[in-house]
Amino acid sequence: MRIKRIIIIFLLSFLSLGIMNCDSAKKNTALLDDKQIACYVLATCNYQAGVKFGMVGDSWTDLIYGSKVVETLRVQLEKYHGYKIVGATKAAETLAGVLSLNTHIKVIDETGPSIKYMLISMGGNDIQGSVEAYKNNGFVTEKTNRLVTFKSNLKKMIVTGNAYKVSKYGGDPILWVIHGYDFASPDNEINSLSTTTCRTTLKTTGGFTDAQVNGTDPSGLGLPQLFNEYNALLYTVTTEEPYLRYIDLRYTLGASASNNYISTASLYGDCIHPTSVGFRIIGEKYATAVKGLTNDER
Repeated sequence: MRIKRIIIIFLLSFLSLGIMNCDSAKKNTALLDDKQIACYVLATCNYQAGVKFGMVGDSWTDLIYGSKVVETLRVQLEKYHGYKIVGATKAAETLAGVLSLNTHIKVIDETGPSIKYMLISMGGNDIQGSVEAYKNNGFVTEKTNRLVTFKSNLKKMIVTGNAYKVSKYGGDPILWVIHGYDFASPDNEINSLSTTTCRTTLKTTGGFTDAQVNGTDPSGLGLPQLFNEYNALLYTVTTEEPYLRYIDLRYTLGASASNNYISTASLYGDCIHPTSVGFRIIGEKYATAVKGLTNDER
């Protein structure tokens, strides 16, 4: 795939240069300097008055250290929809990791007293990472444990974040906005440097059957059901936490019951990350929802 070649070239260039780079306005180049990386990934930025949006996210918001090689969801918001964001976004991030490092608190500090909204783009690694545990511990047991843990961590992040914001700056608590993920494209590669598909990994490492990958297993257990339960959990938390809102992004990139909930392969760079074109479609839907939830503030 073209995206694979681009990312390989980028990684080689990046590694040869080393991590060199913060202002929250990134340069419009493929490679960032060390200050920009620190700002984009760690929210270590020069203070910018008036920014209303913070963000914590995983590879759907920052695939490669703030680069625009793939125009992720964060890039869509900043480049095409005019949002100014201070965030800590990096690939492979988990909600558990954010809490352990108090990253959400760091984002509140760096955004400043004008912060009103926190965009959350994570959960995929909490739910889908270390897929072998589904095989080792049993699908139902592992799924239940992960969803329970994620729910607890999400609520803790909101409560501790709002308590900190109100204590430090006063005013109203932050409104937190989280999205679910669209369905995967499991017959694409597991990542841009591999020739192994997600379907193969799920079967050999995770103990899934083809029917479970497709969501057609009579038991009702499988990958699409996991996506659906995760999205249902997010909605449930909005009924328990008054400062949380949820955006449903399922069925955006071609998945449907008639095609076994498999998203369009050409809109994905691997099995779980859309291409820039895919993210543009996702970004339009997401930005429209955010606009309605935040009174069209930027």
